Amino acid sequence: MCGRYAVHSLAAVAQTFGHAGEQAMQESGRWPSYNVSPMTPVPVFTQATESDPQTTSDYQYTLTQWGYSPRWADKPMNLINARVETLNAKPSFREAARCVLVADGWYEWQQGTSAKQPFYHKSNEGSLLFFAGIYNDQGACIVTREAAEDLANIHHRQPLLLSTETMVQWLSSNST
Repeated sequence: MCGRYAVHSLAAVAQTFGHAGEQAMQESGRWPSYNVSPMTPVPVFTQATESDPQTTSDYQYTLTQWGYSPRWADKPMNLINARVETLNAKPSFREAARCVLVADGWYEWQQGTSAKQPFYHKSNEGSLLFFAGIYNDQGACIVTREAAEDLANIHHRQPLLLSTETMVQWLSSNST
């Protein structure tokens, strides 16, 4: 579920996240990208902390790997998705912090009769999508939910999409 996504609306990222958005897109040197894949560095956005006097934004970003592993794991687990329904119950995510990953859309593959068929999902308005995520110093993963009815025929899961209002709520909560 949600194993690839695209980020190409760099101006919209900068407009939404202010200085942190501009920095994230410029410093990573990987954007725009129409094929963001697991194990690649991705910017994740978090609430700016009061202890960060350099920020001129309500957000800060961290460049991290898309693939989450709990700190206690002996070997990398590289989890790219986490189910919202079990997020609080899984030991793997107990020490995770909340973040947001941005995208213009994501890809899902549907098994056809002979091969998998990719489908690209995006906002009807063409606006940025905000994926709920969790992260630590090892990496990040996208939080998923059951697919909406109109997407369920392609895949049974989808990213947990946030509006600008629910994004603020997601980031301001301390618990996963």
